[in-house]
Amino acid sequence: MRVGMPVLSLRSRLIGCILLVLAASLAVGSAMALRNASRLVAAELDATLEVAAQTVRDGIDDFANEPDHAQAARRLVAGFDGDRHATATLLDRAGNTLARSSLHPPTEVVPGWFRSLLAPSPARVRFDLPDGGAIVLAADPLNELAERWSELGDSLRQLGLFFVLAAAAVLWITQRALRPLHQLARALERIEAGDYAAHVEVRGPPEIGRLAATFNRMATQLATTEALNARLHLQLLNLQEEERADLARDLHDDIGPFLFAVNVHAAGIGKLAETGRTEEIAAQVRAIHDAVGHMQGHVKAILGRLRPARPEAFGLGEAIDGLVAFWRHRHPDIAFVANSTLEEEALDETAKETIYRLVQESLTNAVRHGRPQRIEVALARDPSGAARLRVADDGRGAAVPAQGVGFGLAGMRERVAALGGQLAVESGPQGGWTVTASLPTAASPLVAP
Repeated sequence: MRVGMPVLSLRSRLIGCILLVLAASLAVGSAMALRNASRLVAAELDATLEVAAQTVRDGIDDFANEPDHAQAARRLVAGFDGDRHATATLLDRAGNTLARSSLHPPTEVVPGWFRSLLAPSPARVRFDLPDGGAIVLAADPLNELAERWSELGDSLRQLGLFFVLAAAAVLWITQRALRPLHQLARALERIEAGDYAAHVEVRGPPEIGRLAATFNRMATQLATTEALNARLHLQLLNLQEEERADLARDLHDDIGPFLFAVNVHAAGIGKLAETGRTEEIAAQVRAIHDAVGHMQGHVKAILGRLRPARPEAFGLGEAIDGLVAFWRHRHPDIAFVANSTLEEEALDETAKETIYRLVQESLTNAVRHGRPQRIEVALARDPSGAARLRVADDGRGAAVPAQGVGFGLAGMRERVAALGGQLAVESGPQGGWTVTASLPTAASPLVAP
């Protein structure tokens, strides 16, 4: 598209194209009408001249019964007065005009260009008389051209009226046909502004109807996705707040007492040194060393939570064992059982990451919200060849987690679906929750429902 050139709307283009076709049809129709009029004028003049010639022949044959041939010739010429298409002229021996008939005056004024365009070549017929004179017949197209001019004007007016009516019909039809597209454009502008409740009425031709229905489905899907994103964003904020609260509680409950103990022991060393009881300083130093060791262990555990090991670094099995070991260390009263019989080579890195995150989220939810006594993690291949993960606990959660609990599972469900798998969260047979996920492997391109 050239810069600076105006861009016509679809409506203007359609109307313009149809009007051009109508104008071309009008021009072709006018040209055909002119051609037909020219043929009619020529045919009419030929017929008129032939009839007039026969009249003159019959008159000359009757001269034998007339005593005055000159007077009879004048009467014969005068008989053509008022004729619409032919004139008769009486000539003497020398070619001088003795008498001429008068043509019927035309009813229309014919433009010069029309006369020059349609008038045929002049046609004349000469009849010699016994006395040496002659009668000359000439075809005059003026009256016939006037008649054709009048008919052409009527035809052009009819064509012009048809053109106007057709243009009005085209304008109305295009306006009505494109109205759904205008509504669709306004709805798209609302979508662009973030109003995903915009819908259009499904009507019009089948093509427009399908387009409107598809748009409505797209708007509904966008609204659903927007609502899901907003919920996930809120859940992420809640998760961040909960993680911060956990870290603060861990630092206060686990690190704080040891820091206090280190401070006490350090102060004790100073007093022992001042009083000369140096033999007791070694015990204080060992106590500080033990406290620092405990703090290092807690800091390492916190760092592991903030930056967990990725399964591709040590293997999926070892990564899951690390998660279980982390929670077993923090909650020795809970029995953790982990079992994996799946060949990791059957999974790509994305699937491994998804399984790892599922185990991480499931363990976190079970420990924090279920107060279980036993948690089982099992990863194996099911009969269809898919990788099946099962995390079950016997906690107090007797139903499927609500929206406010385990909110990370909503994101996990989307990640599993994106890989072509399925995720189910349901109450376990002994109480608690059971999270089951199926993911395709190299041996199972599609996961059976």
